[in-house]
Amino acid sequence: MAGELEIKIKKDECKKTAFARTVMSPNTRHAITSEFFTSTTGGRDQHDTKSTDNEIQRRIENVKNGDMSDIEATLVAQTITLDAIFHEMAYRASLNMGEHLQATETYMRMALKSQAQSRCTIEALNEMKNPKSITITKQANISDQQIVNNGTMNTGSTHAGENVKESNELLLSEVKHETVDSRTKTSPKRANTASKAVETINRRKNSKGKG
Repeated sequence: MAGELEIKIKKDECKKTAFARTVMSPNTRHAITSEFFTSTTGGRDQHDTKSTDNEIQRRIENVKNGDMSDIEATLVAQTITLDAIFHEMAYRASLNMGEHLQATETYMRMALKSQAQSRCTIEALNEMKNPKSITITKQANISDQQIVNNGTMNTGSTHAGENVKESNELLLSEVKHETVDSRTKTSPKRANTASKAVETINRRKNSKGKG
């Protein structure tokens, strides 16, 4: 692996800690991994770890600053590559069809997986270019004068029912009192009327006897 990593030692940091921090950084780890997988394309001696690390770090800074052009280009390239894999695997499956069913099934599985991954990549690219809008709404739940506030529920209908019940009881009590009073008042009137009638008859009898 050509090129040496540049390890910067921070203040109050030992060499081992600085080495571990550098090796475990995302850009350095991906630089090393990408070299393993791309070593056959241009020759192992053509790759430089430090240069790859710097390029990855540059792309990371672009994304942080809102520049998604590198990511969009990567997604577009991946869709093309995945589509190419799909056609190659489908072609190999067709060559084995009818003679080697197990090989046919294996190639078809790989073809369909590549197709599914290509579709997911296209969907990710579409969401990046056309982000979905998120609407946040506040909903007030008011039913039958019922208000819920911080776990405490006050029901207006309950108090209204209690007030109606109390008013009915009060009205019923007043009706009973009026009935009792009316009965007590009418009884003396009837007694006085009867006594007056008896006195009138006695007077008439007495007047007849004297004559």
